[in-house]
Amino acid sequence: VGFAMGIERIILNLERQEIETPTPPTPTVFVAYVGEKARQRAVVLSAELVKAGVHNILGPASKSLKAQLRQAGSMGAPHVAIIGEREAESGTVTLRNMAERTQQEVGVGEVAKRLSSKHGTT
Repeated sequence: VGFAMGIERIILNLERQEIETPTPPTPTVFVAYVGEKARQRAVVLSAELVKAGVHNILGPASKSLKAQLRQAGSMGAPHVAIIGEREAESGTVTLRNMAERTQQEVGVGEVAKRLSSKHGTT
């Protein structure tokens, strides 16, 4: 015996009954990466951000950096942490402020501190 129902149908039924559906929280930072070594660093960074209480989304491996930046923008993420091969080698992250369109290179250990202080987390 089995049972299945699509999430879309559940949401449509909730809306029909005028029950407010929860919206997913906007991530504080989107972690974008390019390359295998960068992916490994990105996974570690994402876990560190979670421990620090910073809500983040890890970008998909199948997308280019440009596509990941578009995805971050569509999600409304105020920051993007970019890890490429160069950053993976040097132990840094390019931290981009999406609203101001500025970016700076910071040490990988500094990312959680900067974002948690800016957004009042932890």
